[in-house]
Amino acid sequence: MTINLNDTNAIRDLLKHKHIKVTLPRLMIYKVMQQSSHAMTAYEIEDILLQQNHRLNWVTIYSTLKNLPK
Repeated sequence: MTINLNDTNAIRDLLKHKHIKVTLPRLMIYKVMQQSSHAMTAYEIEDILLQQNHRLNWVTIYSTLKNLPK
């Protein structure tokens, strides 16, 4: 996955502002969601990450989605 530094910094700043710990898995999930043109399910996120050779467990994906900054 190619991560644009500006996008990564914006996501990191958003998480910090919402007092959510910044982790690599969260950054990857938010990046996938940011690049999507529609709302995504956990299954779609997992599929995209697997295509990019990133394996995240369901707990990480679901807890990240549950704690999305509003």
